[in-house]
Amino acid sequence: MYIAPGYTDDEIRSIVYEYERLRYGTKYAWVDKQSFSMHQLRRWRDAVYDGDLDRGLVPREGVDRSRSGGHSEMSGEFPDGGSGPRD
Repeated sequence: MYIAPGYTDDEIRSIVYEYERLRYGTKYAWVDKQSFSMHQLRRWRDAVYDGDLDRGLVPREGVDRSRSGGHSEMSGEFPDGGSGPRD
């Protein structure tokens, strides 16, 4: 399984590095001219910098596993066992 069918790992890495070298204020215009979306580019950027691209890992859709601790939206509880700020 590939992180982006139709693109090699080297192509993805090259795209991410090219994007990062662009000047502030020119990035969105550059992405609009490409055949991929800003959302896809962000996923690729995360994969490149987290090392997932080199390890061949493909992130799951809609699952953010980069957060640790914090509020659990599923349980409605906070790590300290409370239910959030009190009014």
